[in-house]
Amino acid sequence: ATMTLYHCALAALDTEDPDLARNALVLEEEVDRLERLYKEHHLRRLDQGECDPSAGILYVEILHNLERIGDHAVNIAGDVLHVLRGTGTLL
Repeated sequence: ATMTLYHCALAALDTEDPDLARNALVLEEEVDRLERLYKEHHLRRLDQGECDPSAGILYVEILHNLERIGDHAVNIAGDVLHVLRGTGTLL
């Protein structure tokens, strides 16, 4: 989901397509949902002793970083929409 969001935001920037930019905004909700879901499943595995706690820290950090990539991609899509509405400029 993060890579789809990223590619959608970059395509919106490249083509100045507001529909792609809006799609990126919708995809961000899915990225957030998946992060929460994966963390919940991970915590359950930790509680059941199925995972190594030290590896678990890295797993959660990776999930967080993927979510942040999604946030940055949404910022790009939002900037595209602002420019297309005439309320912002791209550098």
